[in-house]
Amino acid sequence: MTQLNTAIPTEVLQKITQDSEKIIFHYDLKDQGCLTVLGDFVDVWGIKLKDVDFHPDLLLDSVFIEDKEDVKDMISLLASMPYAANMEFRIVNGDQSLRTMYASLSSNVGEDGSVDWIGGLVEDISARRLYEENTYEYSARKNSVLEILKHDLSGQVAMVKNIAELLFEKAKAPEQDSLALQKKIGLIRDISKQSIDFIMEITKDEYTSSVEMPLNITRFDIVKRICDVIDTYKLSQPIIGKKFDFSYSNKIIMVELDDVKFIQAINNLISNALKFTSEDGEIIVRIEDREDQLFLSIQDDGIGIPKEFHDSLFERYTMARRPGLKGEKTMGLGMSIVKTMIERHQGKIWFESQENVGTTFYIEVPKSIEQNS
Repeated sequence: MTQLNTAIPTEVLQKITQDSEKIIFHYDLKDQGCLTVLGDFVDVWGIKLKDVDFHPDLLLDSVFIEDKEDVKDMISLLASMPYAANMEFRIVNGDQSLRTMYASLSSNVGEDGSVDWIGGLVEDISARRLYEENTYEYSARKNSVLEILKHDLSGQVAMVKNIAELLFEKAKAPEQDSLALQKKIGLIRDISKQSIDFIMEITKDEYTSSVEMPLNITRFDIVKRICDVIDTYKLSQPIIGKKFDFSYSNKIIMVELDDVKFIQAINNLISNALKFTSEDGEIIVRIEDREDQLFLSIQDDGIGIPKEFHDSLFERYTMARRPGLKGEKTMGLGMSIVKTMIERHQGKIWFESQENVGTTFYIEVPKSIEQNS
């Protein structure tokens, strides 16, 4: 019969925590307040452990003033009775930056009925909290934009609808006033243009803002995610009229990147390829797993990029911006944002293009990057 040993050796715990952003601590109240810590204390707390040995009050002194009373109350509670709780608090790091800590705490009662130690796990969740705050802010701004679109744009679209209905009825009449019809059609054209310009202006600001948000690194299958993007385009294939060819070196390729932002960059490249490829054209997407690197290419057989624009294509508000084959408007920000996003993922992007032959974009990024990149 196998016997379960609940005591985990110290060296095992040390191995578990050495590559982690967490520390395990044990504070012995009976042994003159002896503090034992496993993990990289300096990285998590920002204080050298030897300094804490001589000055334990440094731990409490580093707690942000607004959270200090809550931490004191929790310590008093843990020291008075067996208790377990989780809490968040902020500390002021050595460089005066503010960090958010998450602690799972518990205390233990000895044979004499009093608490003999306090222990637990502490981790720095600053990056996570910053991402959540920025996500909340971005979501609030998005909702505000939707409200603007609903109120400011719906009126114009309703006007176009009413004029179109009027034209439909007029068209039934045996005798038509062609000049009056032309004026109404011109009104539809002008209102539609204003609405499109309005949408482009708002989405330009939102697109730029999203790039500036911190990366949220997650583990995901890049093959599946890009397949989902292509499947979405294929649903409208009778409309866009292009063919897709998607291939990959492995059926599953796991990466640790910002799923939303990285796929946003890929989606932008595919969208551009569609804009500048004729109705019977083809978009070819390739993914290769190259050990610790990910290699992607997005190729089209469209109109290509004129040679005089090659050097400036990735510049902000580049002169290389052109309307699509169907007149699709461009902000001139797309390639600049794509390049910024790829570089934020510690990668690089380049292209080859020939007029009336097509364009191929190449991307190479690490399969795994750090959260604070």
